[in-house]
Amino acid sequence: MEPRRQIAHPGDRVHWICQVTGFTSEKIHVEWTKVGEVSLPSNAKAYDGYLVLEGVEREHAGQYRCTATTITQYATDDALLTVSKRISGRPPQPVIDPPHLVVNEGDPAAFRCWVPGIPDCQITWHRDQLGGPLPHGVYQTGNALKIPRSELHHAGRYICSAANQYGIGQSPPAILEVKKPVIPPKVDPVRQTVDRDQPARFKCWVPGNSNVQLKWSRPGGGPLPSGVQEQQGILHIPRAGDQEVGQYVCTATDPSDNTPLQSEPVQLNIRDPAPAPRAAPQIDPPNQTVNVNDPAQFRCWVPGQPRAQLKWSRKDGRPLPNGIMERDGFLRIDRSQLNDAGEYECTATEPDGSTQVSPPARLNVNQPQAIQPQVDPPVQTVNEGEPSRIRCWVPGHPSIQLQFVKRGRRPLPVHARVSSGNLEIPRTLKSDEDEYICIATDPNTNRPVESNPARVIVKSPIRPIIDPAEQTVPEGSPFRIRCYVPGHPSVQLSFRRVSGQLNEDADENNGLLAIQRAELTDEGDYICTARDPDTGAPIESTPATVHVTSAAAPPNVEAHQQHPVITPQTQTVPEGDPARIQCTVPGVPTAAQFLTFERADRRPLPFGASDDRGVFTIPSTQIQDAGEYICVYSPDNQPPQRTNPSVLNVTPEGTPPRPVATPPVLSVAPGSPARFNCVAHSDTPARIKWGYKEENGALPEHVNQDGDDIVISAAGDDNIGEYVCSATNDFGTGVADPVRLEVTEDQEPPTAVVEPRTWNGKPGERHQFRCITTGSPTPKITWTGPDGSPLPHDVTPLEPNILDFSNGRSELNGDYTCTASNPIGEASDHGVVNIGPSLTVKTNPAGPKLIVTVGEPLQVKCEAFGAPGDPEPEVEWLHDPGPERGDLPDDFKPVTISEQFIRHPNVGLGNAGVYTCKGSSAHATATKNIYIEVVEPSRIATVSILGGSSQWFDQGEKGELICTATGSSLVDRLEWEKVDDQLPTDVEEHNEPGLLHFPSFKNSYAGEYRCNGYRNNEIIASAAVHVHSSSDADDEPKVEIEPPRVRVVSQGDNIVLKCSVQGAENGEHFKWALLRGGSLVRQLGTEPTLEITKADPSNDFGVYRCNVEDNNGLVIGSAYTAVSVGQQDKSHAQIVKFDDKSDASFTCPIYSVPGSKVEWTFDNGDLPSKAVPNGNKVEIKEFDDASAGTYVCRVSFDGNVVEGFVTAQMFVPDTIIQVLLEVSSESPQIGDRAWFDCKVTGDPSAVISWTKEGNDDLPPNAQVTGGRLLFTDLKEDNAGVYRCVAKTKAGPLQTRTVLNVGSGKRKRKHLGNRRGRRLRHRRRNAGSPASQSRKTRTTTKLFGSWF
Repeated sequence: MEPRRQIAHPGDRVHWICQVTGFTSEKIHVEWTKVGEVSLPSNAKAYDGYLVLEGVEREHAGQYRCTATTITQYATDDALLTVSKRISGRPPQPVIDPPHLVVNEGDPAAFRCWVPGIPDCQITWHRDQLGGPLPHGVYQTGNALKIPRSELHHAGRYICSAANQYGIGQSPPAILEVKKPVIPPKVDPVRQTVDRDQPARFKCWVPGNSNVQLKWSRPGGGPLPSGVQEQQGILHIPRAGDQEVGQYVCTATDPSDNTPLQSEPVQLNIRDPAPAPRAAPQIDPPNQTVNVNDPAQFRCWVPGQPRAQLKWSRKDGRPLPNGIMERDGFLRIDRSQLNDAGEYECTATEPDGSTQVSPPARLNVNQPQAIQPQVDPPVQTVNEGEPSRIRCWVPGHPSIQLQFVKRGRRPLPVHARVSSGNLEIPRTLKSDEDEYICIATDPNTNRPVESNPARVIVKSPIRPIIDPAEQTVPEGSPFRIRCYVPGHPSVQLSFRRVSGQLNEDADENNGLLAIQRAELTDEGDYICTARDPDTGAPIESTPATVHVTSAAAPPNVEAHQQHPVITPQTQTVPEGDPARIQCTVPGVPTAAQFLTFERADRRPLPFGASDDRGVFTIPSTQIQDAGEYICVYSPDNQPPQRTNPSVLNVTPEGTPPRPVATPPVLSVAPGSPARFNCVAHSDTPARIKWGYKEENGALPEHVNQDGDDIVISAAGDDNIGEYVCSATNDFGTGVADPVRLEVTEDQEPPTAVVEPRTWNGKPGERHQFRCITTGSPTPKITWTGPDGSPLPHDVTPLEPNILDFSNGRSELNGDYTCTASNPIGEASDHGVVNIGPSLTVKTNPAGPKLIVTVGEPLQVKCEAFGAPGDPEPEVEWLHDPGPERGDLPDDFKPVTISEQFIRHPNVGLGNAGVYTCKGSSAHATATKNIYIEVVEPSRIATVSILGGSSQWFDQGEKGELICTATGSSLVDRLEWEKVDDQLPTDVEEHNEPGLLHFPSFKNSYAGEYRCNGYRNNEIIASAAVHVHSSSDADDEPKVEIEPPRVRVVSQGDNIVLKCSVQGAENGEHFKWALLRGGSLVRQLGTEPTLEITKADPSNDFGVYRCNVEDNNGLVIGSAYTAVSVGQQDKSHAQIVKFDDKSDASFTCPIYSVPGSKVEWTFDNGDLPSKAVPNGNKVEIKEFDDASAGTYVCRVSFDGNVVEGFVTAQMFVPDTIIQVLLEVSSESPQIGDRAWFDCKVTGDPSAVISWTKEGNDDLPPNAQVTGGRLLFTDLKEDNAGVYRCVAKTKAGPLQTRTVLNVGSGKRKRKHLGNRRGRRLRHRRRNAGSPASQSRKTRTTTKLFGSWF
């Protein structure tokens, strides 16, 4: 209301203006009342927001109230009218400084208003006229008008008004002019010096203005030299010479005013390049360290001098080591020794005879100490079911890491335990009988070293089995009882009767008891006894019962107890197949209801197994299901009977490796190194082992296995012949065809084959091509990129024959060629790279939830990113407003969707909803939802001052006021002011906004203070408090909530709030409310005490208000207290998601007020390097996987601490539909069976088709089944590019793959007709045909590349 206070004289006319601020779409009703009276005076006239009193009298004095209400909200304000005798005077005359202000757009502006001689006048600012609202971005603070960032629409007339008992006075208008700043053109660089005849370039632009016309010239408007070009502000000098030297200026002309502006001049200088110094020899590497017997190599060259003669020597003058190889600048030591260590120099002799010496190359040779894991015991025998233990250690290496495997690198039993070098099997099964290997990693070579095998022998228990368990025979008929011990075919067996002697005609033979004519006396129980072969102790079977019936009467089966029978006794099934065990009781058809199954080791039956009336079924067996199962027969009123166990064996699913060793034949010169390679071709991890002449045959001296390769350091008579590679995985062992090493002095042209032939990869994947070569001398290998281009920066030759791709991306697609050359010729082959597409979508702001207030502008950008080199994806926004709504206002404006952006100048409540950012390419579509929440903060529920609405302080004591926002996402900042006055000079606002400190309270501090909440530099809410000195006599009611002002409680605790009032003279009525997030929750309680049981961190936090009303319903006072509720554990964590590499920010989920201390940790450790805490927020630049995880915020106030949890995750698109490819082989050969699988993620109903680029139809030997393109018998002309097209609900998508068919042939190109003479080696079987050397092309990587 304005004015807040008026002093009138009898007969005067007074009026008030009631202005409603805030944002709402509901209808507002304004009502005028006089406090304490039923109606307004008779001479009062109300016109919505105006109230006029004509001819006031003394009885009209009092408090007048304006009340604004909607369906859901209300707000009030009061004004005071005093009627006194007429005294001469006039309204105040405020003045403004400065009266006229001119600023540039974007600069701050400020005006000051005051009334000369009257320092405490109430000042109000207006635009154009009294009551004119201030524009957005212009606000009043104290008596000043401030504009932090001037905009063009801020320009105009501003007036201030002041009121006293004589009326309202207004100032002359102050004029604000806002001009666009004049920005001269910028140039870069200002000074540039280039070599003569080299290009030069200058850039000119005007910041923030792309519409200007730019033109370069010489100073004074002189023309540019001939040949100098300019385009869009770029001055380009192709060849700088004497006529181009000097200064240039850029002139910018804005078409809006045609005013030219010149830049500062730029200066171009030229220099004559100094003659290039003579290049010195370079070496690589300058320093290397090798182990004894390992090869070492240095390279020397002179940049730009390929004809320089290079010679290596030792720096100390000693001769080069024996057996050293020196050629074409390479220095090679095949088997380094300790005395080879030292410094080596390379001397380069130029064609003119001058020489230069390189810096020294340092060789260090280590003598590594080989490690050998030890195991104990090497052999042990345990009984089945007993524990077995193996200890492993490496002498001299107590801290080395150890692991155990079964021989052949097979996995350990699932029930085995490994700890600190000890392998323990608590309950050893027969299936655990095996050889166990301990593996340690050599710290010198970083290669695994295996121990000798430790064998575990498992003795099965001596348990005689008798069959049948029960039988009935007629008198005079024969019968037999068989006894055996599983796993012990030679054990000694004998029979006896439980009572009585065996029939005299009984025949015992190898566990078979046979009686040819049964007599009635033969009826009874028979026991089979087995003798333990180690101890000789007798072990008895369960009894076998024989019933003998008289020839004159049928058998009485019911008189004898029946026994269950289980079948089969043993079965073996592959993993994943079903298994079935059946149990019956012969002669008792009703026994099925009393049959159940259990495991012999008392473990629970397998998950998913069924036990149904004597039939036990496992639908899909797993390895852990193997073991013994028992059938239990439990008839009524009889003790349970158990069968002998049925043994189930489960073989793991999988296939043995299919190793391939290359090259099949390798011919090298005598004494030269050689290397064979073996590839396991296994679906699971496999171990490679080489043998000489046979599988696992002992290797000759100087022949060693290096990873999957076998290395012959010096080929000769003692190591020529066949080598055999075997590979073992969990499912068996495969053996490759043998390869053969031959020694010859014949020279062979090279061959080359690249494996695999095709890499159909995905962005970000890693891959390696291997070039397998043959030839004598050993060929030199070089790699080139697509179309002969140099290799990209992240494609690296790791060894001469390996090409490594560290990061797959689509611009790497193409053929990569390996060229092998020696003096006889050269050969080449290529591998094809085909990287598929990728697609991600991002939004700015990142979202996925955005909270904006009514009236704010809105803009969100949608972006889509494909793989580098791919066409730019298309983007669009999608929004479904739903059915037509009848509650929208007439002036409702929907959000504008324009290509990448959604925009709205001032959003309303009806604009809330879900907006979808969608990216599309030819290969995939991806979407991301943005949830826009529009809130309308209440001016009375957004900002609160803790404590009472009136507060008292003792003079000379410290005091503090706490102002807090009820919604941290709604308020940008909090500022204090003293109503009708400036803040006292010695009262400071704390570094943390919201806290106002009285260092030593004085009586002059008393008065009304207001806390303002700002959003976008505009006040959206305020709260006021009356401050009194305790020494002043005051009868104002005092409302308080029992301390503390801030309660910090844990989840599940009870909260008790007690409100009290002093000085209430006309009754007291309590009303509790909760202020949270800018909203007001009323009617929490009407008693002085409010109790909240089992505090919920998501519902019970915020600011609680206690209003006390008198009997007339008037509020006589209020008090406020804040409540923070901590979370119990991480299960209640708030989840926030951010785009990869986007800027992230999140707030502690625990409500905190100014003065609280907030500390952040990350998963019980330090915060990631990119995470920066800022009070109750954490800000992260370029969010990534390392920043993802759970963050813990500890909120403390006055020693009370609670915790909150925020889990930050990488945002995954809400939906993504894309086409993926899987291949059967990356290197298919002619005649192979091969296929491509095309799969669509995100749309199971997609329809898939295949085509071959450049052809109307697929090849005749290709067929499509579902998403699979299958070639039954590959042919050479099947090679090419195949395209998969998927019709999805997002539209057609496609991807492509390359099929590169290998022929197994290697082309050679002869450079000459030279042949060396063949050296015939003497062998003991030189005359046999098998001993003759063969010249065969080979496929391997060789141990060198310089000769």
